[in-house]
Amino acid sequence: HDLMTPAGIIKGFTEQLIYEPSFEERDLAIRKIYENINRLIELLDSATKLSKLERVEEISFEEIDIVPIFIMVAENLQIEAEGKRQEIVINKNSSCPAKVNPIIEEVFTNLLSNAIKYSPEKSKINIDFLDEINYWKVIVKDHGDGVSDIEKAFIFDRFRRADKKGIKGSGLGLAIVKRVIELHEGNYGIEDNPEGQGSVFWVMIRKARKESV
Repeated sequence: HDLMTPAGIIKGFTEQLIYEPSFEERDLAIRKIYENINRLIELLDSATKLSKLERVEEISFEEIDIVPIFIMVAENLQIEAEGKRQEIVINKNSSCPAKVNPIIEEVFTNLLSNAIKYSPEKSKINIDFLDEINYWKVIVKDHGDGVSDIEKAFIFDRFRRADKKGIKGSGLGLAIVKRVIELHEGNYGIEDNPEGQGSVFWVMIRKARKESV
């Protein structure tokens, strides 16, 4: 179904181009075809990543500071945030050495991309790193419409996402988050933003254990 939707739109506007449309109709058709081809590519890319992850039982780990990884992800998504005049605030100056695989970048990318998509213009997205004894708790807090309690129960499942009109997405981003965190033997979840509006997505990532001297 998710693949057929953009494919059907592309087919419809392509047929429209065949019958010598007006300049305005042709311009609209080309833009819609371009948008839905990108959407189709994004969906196929996410589906491929998730399919590969589901076939993996174990991954290797190394000690990596996860703060610079999130900073890099934020820089990569800065154009999308600026397009909506949003501010991304990363509240961490010190390091957070963790036992992770480099694929953890996919988790941060999907969480932040999700926050940008679902947050209104001129809003702030806060990233926090909390010390939870043996884990780092990475929090992504947005000020969007929030997620209902019913939707919270399945939002990390594949091809399921909150029903937000006008928001495009594959429904696979959070499923990738779920699988990567499971491979890291961590945890994940979603809560209401305590500030009154929006959501708080979080993941728990194991700290890197220092060897005793």
